[in-house]
Amino acid sequence: MFTVVALFGLVGLFLNLLSYHFLIGGRLPNGDALITFALGMMLVIGIAGVLARQMSRLITANQKINEAPPQERVIIREIQAPHPGALPGSISSAVEPSSVVEHTTRSIAGSHGEPKSMR
Repeated sequence: MFTVVALFGLVGLFLNLLSYHFLIGGRLPNGDALITFALGMMLVIGIAGVLARQMSRLITANQKINEAPPQERVIIREIQAPHPGALPGSISSAVEPSSVVEHTTRSIAGSHGEPKSMR
Protein backbone atom coordinates (compact mmCIF):
# COMPACT_ATOMS: atom_id res chain seq x y z
CA MET A 1 0.00 0.00 0.00
CA PHE A 2 2.84 2.37 0.80
CA THR A 3 4.24 1.79 -2.69
CA VAL A 4 1.00 2.97 -4.28
CA VAL A 5 0.93 6.17 -2.21
CA ALA A 6 4.62 6.88 -2.92
CA LEU A 7 4.15 6.18 -6.63
CA PHE A 8 1.15 8.50 -6.78
CA GLY A 9 3.15 11.26 -5.07
CA LEU A 10 6.12 10.88 -7.42
CA VAL A 11 3.98 10.79 -10.56
CA GLY A 12 2.01 13.84 -9.36
CA LEU A 13 5.24 15.71 -8.62
CA PHE A 14 6.69 14.81 -12.04
CA LEU A 15 3.54 15.89 -13.90
CA ASN A 16 3.39 19.12 -11.92
CA LEU A 17 7.02 19.96 -12.75
CA LEU A 18 6.42 19.06 -16.41
CA SER A 19 3.39 21.35 -16.62
CA TYR A 20 5.37 24.16 -14.96
CA HIS A 21 8.11 23.72 -17.56
CA PHE A 22 5.59 23.96 -20.42
CA LEU A 23 3.89 27.00 -18.86
CA ILE A 24 7.22 28.85 -18.60
CA GLY A 25 8.18 27.79 -22.15
CA GLY A 26 4.81 29.03 -23.46
CA ARG A 27 5.70 32.54 -22.31
CA LEU A 28 3.12 32.59 -19.55
CA PRO A 29 3.99 35.26 -16.98
CA ASN A 30 6.23 33.82 -14.29
CA GLY A 31 3.84 34.76 -11.46
CA ASP A 32 0.90 32.93 -13.03
CA ALA A 33 3.02 29.84 -13.73
CA LEU A 34 4.23 29.84 -10.13
CA ILE A 35 0.66 30.07 -8.78
CA THR A 36 -0.39 27.16 -11.02
CA PHE A 37 2.62 25.15 -9.82
CA ALA A 38 1.83 25.88 -6.14
CA LEU A 39 -1.83 24.88 -6.55
CA GLY A 40 -0.80 21.66 -8.31
CA MET A 41 1.64 20.83 -5.50
CA MET A 42 -1.02 21.47 -2.86
CA LEU A 43 -3.38 19.13 -4.70
CA VAL A 44 -0.80 16.34 -4.97
CA ILE A 45 0.27 16.71 -1.33
CA GLY A 46 -3.34 16.82 -0.15
CA ILE A 47 -4.35 13.66 -2.00
CA ALA A 48 -1.17 11.84 -0.93
CA GLY A 49 -1.87 12.87 2.66
CA VAL A 50 -5.42 11.53 2.51
CA LEU A 51 -4.15 8.26 1.03
CA ALA A 52 -1.48 7.96 3.73
CA ARG A 53 -4.10 8.58 6.46
CA GLN A 54 -6.39 5.91 5.01
CA MET A 55 -3.48 3.51 4.82
CA SER A 56 -2.63 4.10 8.49
CA ARG A 57 -6.28 3.52 9.47
CA LEU A 58 -6.30 0.22 7.57
CA ILE A 59 -3.12 -0.89 9.31
CA THR A 60 -4.52 0.08 12.73
CA ALA A 61 -7.79 -1.76 12.05
CA ASN A 62 -5.88 -4.85 10.94
CA GLN A 63 -3.77 -4.78 14.11
CA LYS A 64 -6.88 -4.47 16.30
CA ILE A 65 -8.46 -7.47 14.60
CA ASN A 66 -5.31 -9.55 15.12
CA GLU A 67 -4.99 -8.51 18.78
CA ALA A 68 -8.66 -9.07 19.65
CA PRO A 69 -9.32 -12.10 21.85
CA PRO A 70 -11.08 -14.95 20.09
CA GLN A 71 -14.82 -15.20 20.56
CA GLU A 72 -15.94 -17.62 23.24
CA ARG A 73 -17.90 -20.57 22.05
CA VAL A 74 -21.36 -21.13 23.42
CA ILE A 75 -21.98 -24.79 24.01
CA ILE A 76 -25.59 -25.86 24.02
CA ARG A 77 -26.18 -29.13 25.78
CA GLU A 78 -29.19 -31.27 25.17
CA ILE A 79 -31.39 -32.20 28.10
CA GLN A 80 -31.15 -35.90 28.81
CA ALA A 81 -34.26 -38.04 28.97
CA PRO A 82 -35.27 -39.05 32.52
CA HIS A 83 -34.01 -42.36 33.83
CA PRO A 84 -36.65 -44.98 34.68
CA GLY A 85 -35.74 -44.99 38.39
CA ALA A 86 -35.42 -41.21 38.80
CA LEU A 87 -37.86 -39.12 40.81
CA PRO A 88 -40.22 -37.06 38.65
CA GLY A 89 -39.65 -33.82 40.63
CA SER A 90 -35.87 -33.86 40.21
CA ILE A 91 -36.06 -33.98 36.42
CA SER A 92 -38.61 -31.19 36.09
CA SER A 93 -36.64 -28.90 38.42
CA ALA A 94 -33.52 -29.46 36.34
CA VAL A 95 -35.41 -28.63 33.16
CA GLU A 96 -37.58 -25.72 34.27
CA PRO A 97 -36.80 -23.41 37.16
CA SER A 98 -39.77 -22.64 39.35
CA SER A 99 -41.31 -19.22 39.02
CA VAL A 100 -42.22 -16.68 41.67
CA VAL A 101 -45.92 -17.17 41.01
CA GLU A 102 -45.63 -20.93 41.49
CA HIS A 103 -43.89 -20.50 44.84
CA THR A 104 -46.49 -17.98 46.05
CA THR A 105 -49.34 -20.23 44.96
CA ARG A 106 -47.87 -23.16 46.90
CA SER A 107 -47.48 -21.02 50.04
CA ILE A 108 -51.07 -19.77 49.90
CA ALA A 109 -52.46 -23.21 49.10
CA GLY A 110 -50.61 -24.68 52.10
CA SER A 111 -52.08 -22.15 54.54
CA HIS A 112 -55.67 -22.54 53.32
CA GLY A 113 -55.68 -26.28 52.93
CA GLU A 114 -55.43 -28.46 49.87
CA PRO A 115 -57.58 -27.50 46.90
CA LYS A 116 -60.34 -29.93 45.93
CA SER A 117 -58.66 -30.73 42.63
CA MET A 118 -55.58 -32.05 44.47
CA ARG A 119 -57.59 -34.53 46.60
